[in-house]
Amino acid sequence: MSKSKATRQSANAIFAAHAAALMSLAGVTSTGCAEVDVIEPTRPAVEPPTAVLKSTPAALMRLKTATFEFEAEGAASFLCKLDASAPEACSSPFVTPVLADGSHVFSVAARDAEGNTQAIPTLFQWNINSSLAGIIIDSMPAAFTNAATAGFSFSSDEEMEFTCKLNGEAPITANAITAQTATCEFSGLQDGDYEVTVTGANEIGNQNASYEWTVDTVRPIFTKTAEIKNSMAGKYELDYVVSEPAGASTCTLAWTQCETAQTLNVPCGISAGNTSGKLTVNRSNATPACRSYTLSTSFTDRAGNSQLAGNKYSTTFNLTDPNLPCPFEACPEGPGGEN
Repeated sequence: MSKSKATRQSANAIFAAHAAALMSLAGVTSTGCAEVDVIEPTRPAVEPPTAVLKSTPAALMRLKTATFEFEAEGAASFLCKLDASAPEACSSPFVTPVLADGSHVFSVAARDAEGNTQAIPTLFQWNINSSLAGIIIDSMPAAFTNAATAGFSFSSDEEMEFTCKLNGEAPITANAITAQTATCEFSGLQDGDYEVTVTGANEIGNQNASYEWTVDTVRPIFTKTAEIKNSMAGKYELDYVVSEPAGASTCTLAWTQCETAQTLNVPCGISAGNTSGKLTVNRSNATPACRSYTLSTSFTDRAGNSQLAGNKYSTTFNLTDPNLPCPFEACPEGPGGEN
């Protein structure tokens, strides 16, 4: 017998044995008696720690190096990666080498003592443009804030001695971090409008940058101007004003359905920066008919001040649909299942 023929016969024998095994399994499973063990993928007993960036460079900067500070609860070590380079062991603070102009990405992943590594690294992207002229204010308070302290950090493309001036008062010497970066801080600020001017001086001359913001600690006051509780039309309307331009608002409906408490957030009907609004609730599948609703409102101004608890508006109304019989929905049978 030739070698090729023997090889074919051997392969046919193996195929026949496999086929017989498959037919045997099919016969058993068709009777419903076969049991198949499903092996669940194993998961680590402890989730890896997650790195949190505590300090980053500005999103747009002229300096060609950047410093990152990070931490992670339960971390034993970290892996850092810059742009397309390979991840390397690192520690906080991490200082980049001199980088080229353009977009850059820094990532850091935390590892615990058992070697479990953060699956998705924490990322930060920023841009370097070394041709930028003048002073850049890198961090500042929000345009509207209730904080009595304002801190600033700034940088320049040249070595400078920096000063800060608040609302035209006498300048103060900034706290130098490097020859091109510095900070200044003002505390004890009262409500009002402010402007800081940062000046950098060197042998060539002066460069300036300024920023304006408002300190506001006054809480907004809610006032109802009109209200329509037209239950037979399945509609509720509320017109109101707030004393401070709106920053954020939350309006919530609460009711009981089949003896179970239900809540639903509804649009408050006011845009950020406005002082008047109109809230409308129409009966829908989300707000069934034939029951009593309690509406609660909460408003925050642009500076983050919220209403006093006693000023938050709350009212109760009914929604009824004459085209639908009551009760609107059927509740499940059993304890607590009656309408």
